[in-house]
Amino acid sequence: MRLVARERERTEVDRLLGSAAAGRGGALVVAGEAGIGKTALLDSAVEGLEGFAVLRGAGAEFERDLPYATLQQLCAPYTASRLGLPAVQRTALEGVLGLGERAPLDPLTVGLAALGLLTAVAQEQPVCCVVDDAQWVDDASLRALVFVARRVAVERIAVVFATREAGPASGLADLPRLPLTGLGDEDARVMLGAESHTGMDAEVFDRILAEAHGNPLALLEFAHDTGPFGVPRPKRSRAGVVAALEEGFVRRLDRLSSAARTLV
Repeated sequence: MRLVARERERTEVDRLLGSAAAGRGGALVVAGEAGIGKTALLDSAVEGLEGFAVLRGAGAEFERDLPYATLQQLCAPYTASRLGLPAVQRTALEGVLGLGERAPLDPLTVGLAALGLLTAVAQEQPVCCVVDDAQWVDDASLRALVFVARRVAVERIAVVFATREAGPASGLADLPRLPLTGLGDEDARVMLGAESHTGMDAEVFDRILAEAHGNPLALLEFAHDTGPFGVPRPKRSRAGVVAALEEGFVRRLDRLSSAARTLV
């Protein structure tokens, strides 16, 4: 998704990265509803980021029951750095990465091992650790990553989470928070104008703006979910923008053949 506006939010992320590069690490939780542009903001911030090691991981609904699935994503590119860790931490991290015996893992030791690994990488270059869809990260990984995020104040490490919610149970509620809300009317018009069909009727244009409430994904989807005369589909969900998006995806799925739906 192309990033529109978000100058203030981008400045906040850039400030965190600049501070980490200077040896004053920290964490940030980018929070907002589905489609609001969290991933686009983080992509924009790290795209072409020079001089940093960028570690990325993302939660997935079907992996929520797999302990340390997301932590493995993040650490796998730098497995060689585990060799300098204390033996007990190295053994724990090797268990997480599937490189050794998967004995019962102590969460504190895993957290220390993850912090040690990132610190070792940060000795060579600053580290930007991005965790997308944190609402779906498995509990074991999230516990370890929050542990790390709370202990990087004197390290060249920035930890950024993107999540739909940051409740107390997740551990993210205590970290600095950057809320993302809908685009302002002018920015929403710019985005819809760039993505909509040529010659869209002004009334239809305004209706889509009103229904999307500044949600970038909704603007894109509603603009491409029109009838043969450019009229928006009737009876969008009144439960909210996210519910309307979900209903649109379900309709699209229903139009596929039976074999295609099975594949999806």
